[in-house]
Amino acid sequence: MLKEYKNFNKYKMQIKNQINKICKEKTQIFIIDELDRCKPNFAINTLEIVKHFFDIKNCVFIICVDKQQIEESIKTIYGSGISSNKYFSKLFDYQFNLLPISFYDSVDTSEITNINVLVEWSSKVFNVLGISLRDSKKIFNDIIQKNKNWTIEQSLFMLLFVILKYTDLSFYNAILNGVYIKYRKVFESQYNNDLERYNRLMNFRIGDGQTYGIILDELNLFINRYFSELRNDTSNSHIMIVVQVSQKKKLLRIFLNIYQK
Repeated sequence: MLKEYKNFNKYKMQIKNQINKICKEKTQIFIIDELDRCKPNFAINTLEIVKHFFDIKNCVFIICVDKQQIEESIKTIYGSGISSNKYFSKLFDYQFNLLPISFYDSVDTSEITNINVLVEWSSKVFNVLGISLRDSKKIFNDIIQKNKNWTIEQSLFMLLFVILKYTDLSFYNAILNGVYIKYRKVFESQYNNDLERYNRLMNFRIGDGQTYGIILDELNLFINRYFSELRNDTSNSHIMIVVQVSQKKKLLRIFLNIYQK
């Protein structure tokens, strides 16, 4: 063990001496971003390596993290009793809190038709659901790629589906399978934070007074009526399954063409 310790210190000093030579010539600045998205062990080991190996004059590290996530990583490694503030004070010489950037301010609105209205309404939906800026951009880019000749109301309606695809795949599939009402009853029987989020989503008004809840009720009836007609026209059950799978992808576009309110 003593030999391993001496070898470690020797290796550590070799690294520090090399970096020190570089930093004497010119200040070196390293930027580490998104460390909070790494596994707890990796994140904390990285911070401690920076502290112990790179504690050198003119060697500067700028570490951009979600402090709350890093605090959770610290507790995962060292236990819930550790004081994260004391731990941070040993690692960082200075700490700065950046003001949050709103989704509306982060979008380039110069090249897309009706983008201002779409961004404004999308921003409201993201705020209602507490969607992060990172995920909001992914969802919005997905909408823009799909948005060809849709009205604002149609785009906002499809916004719901893209959000659900990212955040609640069970809800998304329940709608497309025509079992939205059954899913809603199960969901409403659960008294938790998700239910409050769900209610805010369903009561959110888009367009001229319509809510997502009202439109989903209409869509559920439309899907069930559509498949009921297919069942009457198709006697072979195997063919019926194939038809259902192939037709599902077309249903939302058909509904959008009908939905012109």
